[in-house]
Amino acid sequence: MKHTTIYFFRHGKIDNPKKVFYGRHLPMQLSTEGVQKVAKVARKLRDQGVRIDMMYTSPLHRAVTTAELLASILHISTTVQLDKLTDVHIPSLAGKPLRLRAEIHKTGIDEYSGKYADAGHETRADIVKRMYAVVQKILREHKGRTVGIVSHGDSLRFLLFQLLCKNKQIPSMGELKTIYYPPKGEGWKMTFDEKGNIRKAQLLPNGEDLAIQY
Repeated sequence: MKHTTIYFFRHGKIDNPKKVFYGRHLPMQLSTEGVQKVAKVARKLRDQGVRIDMMYTSPLHRAVTTAELLASILHISTTVQLDKLTDVHIPSLAGKPLRLRAEIHKTGIDEYSGKYADAGHETRADIVKRMYAVVQKILREHKGRTVGIVSHGDSLRFLLFQLLCKNKQIPSMGELKTIYYPPKGEGWKMTFDEKGNIRKAQLLPNGEDLAIQY
């Protein structure tokens, strides 16, 4: 039986001195620390013998830069940008202080529901739909291969819930962040069988089992 392996990476740490919401709306660059950590993770994976056939990435600069670093160190010859992997659409919060996030979550909603969804923000279901479509594409078009994905924190976190809990209602981001949230420059690895069932899941880069309970 041919198994397909997907490496899910969050982009590296960025320069955000004003600590504001940005989503897909504000241009953000990787910080020096971010570049160094992505390179460190890539070297560790290389030393473990990891071989990735190709990479899909969000088209945003911070993700593309991360993908290019990974590709250089892991010798990945093909990198393709996909709009579906982009960061979240949160226009009414872009540029506002990130500290507001905790206040929003205390109300029992998040920036993807309630008045924010009414204001045109992506909903949790919208994000899951576009992100999961990329996984389905990989399982359909790259069977038996190893593929990388570079995307963004909230987008990846909602996707992880979908992968592990397909038939459950998607929790708010406030709830998900208390369970697990991928650090910048890190992520997880999943191996799928021919039917799309997850056979193995591990955190990157150290290989600990990904064991999340909801």
